[in-house]
Amino acid sequence: MKNRKLIYIAIASIVLLVLFTLYFHSTKDFKSNQLSHSKELVQNIHLNQKKIIKSILELMANKNNNFDELNHSVELTSNNCISLQKDQFLTANTKSQVDSICNKIDRQSQLAESFKSLSSSYFISIRYLQHKSELINYNNLMGATLSSSDKNTNFLLNSAFSYTIFLDEVAFLILSDFVKSSNIDNKKESLENSLLKSHIRNILHSRVKLIELQNEIESLTPSLEIKGLEKLIKVKTEEYLENQKSMKIAFMLIGLISLITTVFATLKASRLAELLIFANADLDQKVVDRTIELEESKKLILKQQEEIFASERLNAFGEMAAGIAHEINTPLCSINLANSFVKKFLSTQDSKYKDRAVKMSDQIDSTVERISVIISSLRKVARNGVGDEKEIVTLKEVVDDSINICRERLKNSSIDLRIDIDDNALLKIQSVNISQVLINLINNSYHAVQELDDSWIKIQSENIGNKIRIMIIDCGTGISKENLEKIFTPFFTTKAVGVGTGLGLSISRRILKDHNTDLNYQTYNGNTCFYFDLDLCDLLEIQLEKPA
Repeated sequence: MKNRKLIYIAIASIVLLVLFTLYFHSTKDFKSNQLSHSKELVQNIHLNQKKIIKSILELMANKNNNFDELNHSVELTSNNCISLQKDQFLTANTKSQVDSICNKIDRQSQLAESFKSLSSSYFISIRYLQHKSELINYNNLMGATLSSSDKNTNFLLNSAFSYTIFLDEVAFLILSDFVKSSNIDNKKESLENSLLKSHIRNILHSRVKLIELQNEIESLTPSLEIKGLEKLIKVKTEEYLENQKSMKIAFMLIGLISLITTVFATLKASRLAELLIFANADLDQKVVDRTIELEESKKLILKQQEEIFASERLNAFGEMAAGIAHEINTPLCSINLANSFVKKFLSTQDSKYKDRAVKMSDQIDSTVERISVIISSLRKVARNGVGDEKEIVTLKEVVDDSINICRERLKNSSIDLRIDIDDNALLKIQSVNISQVLINLINNSYHAVQELDDSWIKIQSENIGNKIRIMIIDCGTGISKENLEKIFTPFFTTKAVGVGTGLGLSISRRILKDHNTDLNYQTYNGNTCFYFDLDLCDLLEIQLEKPA
């Protein structure tokens, strides 16, 4: 027991220390990575800002006509800004700083787009002038005599290059005068002169605008804000490292306190575990004893249910005994009368009685068969079918077995029994128990309508998909609302004292539960109707039931 306690203490201590270590390092790594990521984003923004200015200066100096470097730097700056705005280390102060930087960078990106667009037009004009100048110089080298027009053009080209490189004011005036001038003599300028004037006009306009854009882009470079943000991140990092030292001490104290608490808790838990073992042993014995008692109670309840079921069955047969006796007594009288006539014929051998004797003999046969059917149905329904296996039977067989027992009783009370069922419907059921349900429902209807004029009871079926609905309908006008809530309650009855037990509907419902269905009530065309659904057999089930 002592060794077990020491093992518990050791395991608890190790688990606790591992959890504290993992938590501490995961927090540390996350925060460190976050601060490093923020620092990297700010450094990238700073670096790409320098590249943007460099690219613009190169474009202005006509050293580079490729915009890829500028595009790349602008895109990286914008992306880093977006990432920085989503950074989790930001507080209210740092967020306002980052937003200020990103607003400037957004504006700078817009200006860079304008600069690129204007530069493209500007470079086209510069290349045109270069081409023009190279052509004149080439002709001069080849010994061609330059015309006054070529000399003037060459002078204009040199002035244009002087203006683009040095912003020479004299060159600017010369070029401006040329742009404003017109050919008065010809009233119509040559195409070449018109193109030259168009490109020089574009250079004069674009050069000034590009300088303005360059200055504005440079002024928007958030160098000071970036340096301030870098400093803030550095301070945050140092604060975090200081906090980590304090956290280490706190974690060590918490770990020590937790270890001591765990030791005491483990010792106490060991004592409680011993007590719990004894308590569980006692409880297990009580559970076993209680289980035995419950099993005994369950067996007693099942036995009582079977006795009640048998009692209700006998009660139903008792109520129908008079009808059954009459059903059998009537054909017996017929047999007796026919037998007397046959005896008379045999004693006298009078030929005039012969045909009637034969007829009476046939009547005796049919009457005996009728009694046999009644007795057969009675034997089927009267026996206890609780443990019966389900068998495949037709709906007609079940209904015939039920009404054979109560037909005469209904006839004596002038109750019209109507049958409208699917004779060929096949069911896999405990036929004895389903017959008991039908007898109970017919018996209830009998008591409800026997005093009414033109009374009738109807057994009807309806096919509903792969089920068949069996309805017992009578000419009654339904059940009152206050009684409807209690009709399935055991021992509840609306019959006179001594007439019924109040178990018929509850027992019928229990039988139907065993067939995965339920007994239901409704009004059908204004009349009282109880119904239940049963599964129809398919061809596969019928084939499997057939013996090999």
